[in-house]
Amino acid sequence: MRRTVVLVGALAVLSVSAWTFETSALAAGGDLDPTFGDGGLVASTEFFEGLAGGNRIAFQPDGRIVVAGYLYPGEEHTVFAVARFEVSGLPDPTFSGDGIATTTFHADEGCDEEARSVVVQADGRIVAVGVSSCPSPGGGDGTFAIARYGEDGAPDPTFGDNGTVMTGFGDPEDCSAHAESVALDPQGAIVVAGTMDCTKAGIDSRFAIARYATDGSLDSSFSDDGRVTTNFTPQYDKASDVAVQSDGKVVVSGTAAYWIVEIPDALPSRAALVRYELDGTLDPTFGGDGRVMTSFRSRRCPGSNESYGLAIQPDGMIVEGGSAACAAEARGVPHPRWALARYRPDGTLDPAFGGDGRVVSIFSDITWGDWMSAGIAIQSDGKIVAAGSTCRSNPRFALARYRPSGRLDRAFGDDGRVRTVFGTGRGCAQGGWGGLGIQGDGKIVVSGGGGCLKAFAMARFLPS
Repeated sequence: MRRTVVLVGALAVLSVSAWTFETSALAAGGDLDPTFGDGGLVASTEFFEGLAGGNRIAFQPDGRIVVAGYLYPGEEHTVFAVARFEVSGLPDPTFSGDGIATTTFHADEGCDEEARSVVVQADGRIVAVGVSSCPSPGGGDGTFAIARYGEDGAPDPTFGDNGTVMTGFGDPEDCSAHAESVALDPQGAIVVAGTMDCTKAGIDSRFAIARYATDGSLDSSFSDDGRVTTNFTPQYDKASDVAVQSDGKVVVSGTAAYWIVEIPDALPSRAALVRYELDGTLDPTFGGDGRVMTSFRSRRCPGSNESYGLAIQPDGMIVEGGSAACAAEARGVPHPRWALARYRPDGTLDPAFGGDGRVVSIFSDITWGDWMSAGIAIQSDGKIVAAGSTCRSNPRFALARYRPSGRLDRAFGDDGRVRTVFGTGRGCAQGGWGGLGIQGDGKIVVSGGGGCLKAFAMARFLPS
């Protein structure tokens, strides 16, 4: 049953930062915005009596917030969903009648479909991308799933098949694909990045990128058929985010990894970036062959590096964010930590950032792990905002802000870091942020949900 109960309501709100609501006299950077939702938080609408959650977000010019995500109505499959909220945090009833639009790509039962990223076109139409995954005996069970909606949330009949497009990569009997991120190029073309997985000949995962014309057709001027795949290692590469430079070149971030035969279950990995020319070929002016791999911590610290997002500064510098763990840490147990790297336009690390182009941060010495899962965004003053989770016994929502030098911004939250909990959070795995954006007025909006919240969750923070 669909419901429209929206705000946190009677739940007690706790935001762990340098100040609490009881003791704060003046608003400060990192404080929750009291004009948004209930004290800065929205435990959005349990649109269904079941699990729901938000991923990446986008803003309309009038400040309304669009969130890509999913519903899990208790029928053993997830539903592709896009929600729109008023500036106040209330669901927008002018969008699909109650603030949320759902799309079905396959009529087959048992298909999991989820929106993972969203963008608003200049004409106000909304494009959401994600995955449609249906069980298949051959293993090829997923495709890029793309939907476009009018400003009222109705499917756009001028786009693809009544508002939907599905795109596969490789042999459909062996390979699956899922989209993670979407961006618009200067001409309005839709650029989507994700991962292709093929299993018939062993592990073969690659970055997968597609570019579409405004009607949803694949753009044949991009790698002949509108699609390109790129590998860094022979086995396991996955894309996480995409951005388009002002000159139209496409930058994709992700993780590059390979199996070490001598060490069972070991999966060393590095943050990866690739840049493409306008025609879809690798850009040789970036990293020598269009590709760059980076260990966020150091070569002397083997372990896992995961990349979750990127942002391009106005000066062309590229900032990549994720997590890093070192297998040599105490008791041999790696604890992931938030990590950032900044690159010059040619792909080399920028030594003005953190001393060698890299920065690693922790939220607590006793934390079990920190993940920068929602990626990063750049403020107008050049400060870098990152969002994700920190975990002790259960994941918690987390946010941090860095100065352009890479140092944590002490004027933001608790020494540059903020933890946020919905309700008391006791015994509740609340997860982490999956979407991050900065409004035109500088306020920071993050989205997430799922877990015990069973909702699209959002928070809005003051920049100063």
